[in-house]
Amino acid sequence: MTATDELRRLLDERGVKWRWDNGTATWYVDGVMYNAWGYDNERLTMSVCHLTPEQAVEATLGRGTCHDVFEVDAMSEDERIGEYVCSECGETFNDGHGESPHYCPNCGRRIEQ
Repeated sequence: MTATDELRRLLDERGVKWRWDNGTATWYVDGVMYNAWGYDNERLTMSVCHLTPEQAVEATLGRGTCHDVFEVDAMSEDERIGEYVCSECGETFNDGHGESPHYCPNCGRRIEQ
């Protein structure tokens, strides 16, 4: 899998709509335009446009991490079903499979297990 393949997979995982044109992936988040293309098979080259200073720091240093808190709503023999609560933003979400997602769907922080 190339770096651009992995990028598109990760964007799909987060529900981000992207466009693929001439070897470049383009997507928008909060009015910021991101472009990425393959540098080699393992790395990307990116351009980011229309950033605020806060967004520039977030883009380069990240949003941080959070931990999920699993609250069981129901148990069955086949799977755990419950809600997760982000330890940072407090958003409650349910994936219906009893498995913790990798990123908070509200604040985007990576969920540490």
